[in-house]
Amino acid sequence: MILEKLAGPLIGAVIGYCTNYIAVKMLFYPKRNQNLGTQTSVYPGSNTKRKTETGKSNWKYCGKYASH
Repeated sequence: MILEKLAGPLIGAVIGYCTNYIAVKMLFYPKRNQNLGTQTSVYPGSNTKRKTETGKSNWKYCGKYASH
């Protein structure tokens, strides 16, 4: 009875942990450029030219909505 109630959340937690682990590895440790035949790269870190601009924009957005 208790196992049936805990099975769903436990399985979801394991899947979520694995997904997050893979996402963080892909975000911070990209192995190679993945390009789908367009000008836009599909690998993490592809926006490094506009890092400063993006950072300022994100802080502006966070400051606007976090203060409410």
